[in-house]
Amino acid sequence: MIRTGNAGVLVTLDGTRVLVDGLCGRVGAYPETPAHIVQSLLDNPPDVLLFTHSHQDHYSATLISPYENTILRPVTGPEDVSYNPFSVGNLKITPIKTRHLGKVEPNLSHTSYLIEGSKKILVTGDSAPTCFKDFSKADVAVVPYAYCTTPSAWALTKSICDRAVLVHMPAEEEDAYGLWPLVREVTQNDLVLTVAEIGNLLYF
Repeated sequence: MIRTGNAGVLVTLDGTRVLVDGLCGRVGAYPETPAHIVQSLLDNPPDVLLFTHSHQDHYSATLISPYENTILRPVTGPEDVSYNPFSVGNLKITPIKTRHLGKVEPNLSHTSYLIEGSKKILVTGDSAPTCFKDFSKADVAVVPYAYCTTPSAWALTKSICDRAVLVHMPAEEEDAYGLWPLVREVTQNDLVLTVAEIGNLLYF
């Protein structure tokens, strides 16, 4: 697994490559997909592109246009998602209708994805942690800051996965909301949590 941008990850599992929220723009302190990763993905395209919702820090229509118009890779989301499981390569992908964090846009279309093969990987997007309170455990969950900044959210996160990969964090020098100290205080260097840096390869 490689973090490709703010909340984006490239999941390689059982010979199939799945990009989730992996082509995005910068919003405030939340980083865009760097140009060298954009080019690398064009040179070696993933098998499918998935998007959780239409916010710019998760989705860029400009960056995905080559996959729709030239490279011809299937794109699912951010809107008009069919909530039926489908197969790509050796994997089963299940879109899960979820609710975005907060109450600012109550009607915003939001989808999380469960990727299943030899491992079970949940990519939450910006869904509220409580969307998964009855979820059966995944091997890995890719989660934003809200899953790690309160004791109750962190307890829920640990109940739904063996390993959590933290994305959607600002650069520490631009952390106007104090998210990094909160994450450290709540998680207490728990080995369940991996903090993903953009471009780093993670093994599970």
